[in-house]
Amino acid sequence: TTNEGGTIDEENLANYAADRVQTFGWVMLGLTANCAQCHDHKFDPISMKDYYSLAAFFRNTTQAPKDGNVKDSGPVLVVPSMEDRPRWDALPGEIAAASKQRNDRRAAAKPDFDKWVSQATPAILEATMPREGLAFQLPLTEGKGAVVAATLPGAAKFAAAWTDYAAALRTLAGGADADPALGDPRFVSSARLAPALNRLSWNSTTPFL
Repeated sequence: TTNEGGTIDEENLANYAADRVQTFGWVMLGLTANCAQCHDHKFDPISMKDYYSLAAFFRNTTQAPKDGNVKDSGPVLVVPSMEDRPRWDALPGEIAAASKQRNDRRAAAKPDFDKWVSQATPAILEATMPREGLAFQLPLTEGKGAVVAATLPGAAKFAAAWTDYAAALRTLAGGADADPALGDPRFVSSARLAPALNRLSWNSTTPFL
């Protein structure tokens, strides 16, 4: 089966039926029934009418032309083993109980959640964001233009705008010395980089707090 975009549903169904007739003939009858797809079988007593009658039988299924990329496309009959039967019988009740517990918790938490949503601001969200192990925060909240603001470890911040991003990145990666004040050897302050960046048409390298 398939769920590929652009496939033709009717063509898929015809292919499924042909495959089932062939498989049924080979496995169940021990005959090359697929030969009768184009002509009456030359050796076995299978006519084209027999072939397409069998294909019509296999077309009467509930399977859709596309399978939605699921593991087992329907119709599927699940039959647990005898060893799994006790667990199989117990699962529906456990699932129902867990679903009720989840729904009760959701209903109980909704007032507190609605209150939090009504009071939440970008500043509050940023202040409560986990920072352990954070090396670099670039929120990309400017919305437009070529200016970015970033936060580095130790609450150091900088703002910069550029017109030659690739060249600036090359300078950042290998052309400048690290600034120990920023707490990470991978970063340099805008003041230290200003001469090199200005040569690359970096428009603003003014630090801000």
